Amino acid sequence: MTIKKVYIGTDLEGVAGAVKIGLSRSSAISLAAPKAHQLIRQGVKLAVEKQNKKPIFPLTWPGPYILEKRFLFTNTSDPYLSHPLLHKIIDTKTVQLKSDNIKDIIYA
Repeated sequence: MTIKKVYIGTDLEGVAGAVKIGLSRSSAISLAAPKAHQLIRQGVKLAVEKQNKKPIFPLTWPGPYILEKRFLFTNTSDPYLSHPLLHKIIDTKTVQLKSDNIKDIIYA
């Protein structure tokens, strides 16, 4: 098990350190903890060096953001009728929330 390059999309190259090999959904062959820690540290060091040399900036999207929530029952959608981010009531089980901050939408 070694550190290797991984490709995300066409032009993003990352670093990955494999510390276990999955055999099934409930079993794996793992490196001993000290060896796994060493491999992870090496991978982190390479990734930080790479980021410092050629930074990858965070992905951002311009707002405002609208989240549409559909519920199975009306009693679960009722609390959103007085929610501060309420943008639109689509029907008795569907509401839209709107905000300029994506975190507000995600955790609403």
